[in-house]
Amino acid sequence: MTLANAVYLQDPRSLGGDAGERVVRSLGPSAYNVVILAFLHPRSPWDLYFCNKRMYRRVQGRLTPTDPALVATLAARIERLRSEFQPLKNVLLSIGPFEADYDRVASDLPAFVDNLYLVARQLHLDGYDFDYEGTLDGRHQELLAELAVRYSDKVFREERRRPALTAAPFAAPAWWAGVLGRARTDAGNAFSWFNVQLYGCATNPAPAEAAGRFAAWESALAATDSGIGDPASFLVPGVNADRTAAPLFGAEDFTTLLTSVHGRFPDVGGGFTWSYHHVARDVAAWASAVPTALEPVVGALRRG
Repeated sequence: MTLANAVYLQDPRSLGGDAGERVVRSLGPSAYNVVILAFLHPRSPWDLYFCNKRMYRRVQGRLTPTDPALVATLAARIERLRSEFQPLKNVLLSIGPFEADYDRVASDLPAFVDNLYLVARQLHLDGYDFDYEGTLDGRHQELLAELAVRYSDKVFREERRRPALTAAPFAAPAWWAGVLGRARTDAGNAFSWFNVQLYGCATNPAPAEAAGRFAAWESALAATDSGIGDPASFLVPGVNADRTAAPLFGAEDFTTLLTSVHGRFPDVGGGFTWSYHHVARDVAAWASAVPTALEPVVGALRRG
């Protein structure tokens, strides 16, 4: 069993410049096998921002980088993370977390999916993470599912493989199980796994509470016809490593939390940390929490 051992990296542009080289040298040798760059903010299907910087726009009907040199640097650094270190890293780009980030592309999902595919090809991304923290209604449930299915099918048509597609829910297990139900495909599900935020903003769960919170998610998925055979292995719980979060978590606390979840759910899918900038001084210890707590070897996740 290969576990997802993920870390979020705030601002994809963090991989640029001299600072980006230091990030690669820090994350590369670590036990992490998934790096999720946050965030992509679409202003329209053709107007794409990385955090507050416009990175892509429409020029003569084509999606075009606004800063080709920066895109080239990011692509090179991402490819190094994917291929130069063990374990190999899957690198995803997270969309969100605002409702508007999704509403602004709903008018032309085919164009947005084509543009996501182009960005992924240019940056050597393995896929995308959907961090949606907006209204929990049927329209957005369908929007997230349709986006995942359309993108998965697009990659399969072009490359005969399925991309890594994740989501980062923090509340409403039944609603998110409904997203999965709508994203069911002949091959199973368009989503690869969920990065479940056991925290809420700056509030972490006590390690002893984690298994109970995880159980609510496992039960919701188990009750849904989503094509997911083992709900526990589909769920990757995470914590907020920000020093302002309460209770304050260190790497040992995260290990304890994961051990608690593993005690009730031996097939738990891994673990994730928000975010690299909060653990940069102790990356090796934080990256070791998942393999230490969950025992199976954390290797490279299969691509495609």
